[in-house]
Amino acid sequence: MPSCSLLAGDESEKGRLAGILSYISHLVNYKDRNSIDGGSSKNQKSIPTILQQKFKTLFADPEKNRLSDEKIGSLISYVLVLTLFIDEFETDFRDIAKDLKMSALRLRTYFKNLGCKFKRSKNVAFLSVPLSFPSPVTKRRRAGGR
Repeated sequence: MPSCSLLAGDESEKGRLAGILSYISHLVNYKDRNSIDGGSSKNQKSIPTILQQKFKTLFADPEKNRLSDEKIGSLISYVLVLTLFIDEFETDFRDIAKDLKMSALRLRTYFKNLGCKFKRSKNVAFLSVPLSFPSPVTKRRRAGGR
């Protein structure tokens, strides 16, 4: 799980961050339960019904009882965004890689897709905010052209 340096703040902030951490935990558990390579059932904790319904709406393949690779990718990205938020947009991703039962190298690709950069230690992803995107390229009309 994320390191949560933000937990040193006031009580309402602690409660909000605890809720986000709980949500991350339930997302990871949902992934384990519903993916083809799901973990053993004795290690899985219960997920509140309202969250199960929400996750099913967001991530489940309506034709199958399992998560498709595309939906698993979406769920992992969702978890990583929440992890970055909790850790103030800079996170050592080895722990979350273990939680997701993935290699840190494979998880690194997901962070790259989210726009993250990496520190020299190679296990710390950070996201510079606000994000800056390249300007759209516009074609210029030639002088005298139609």
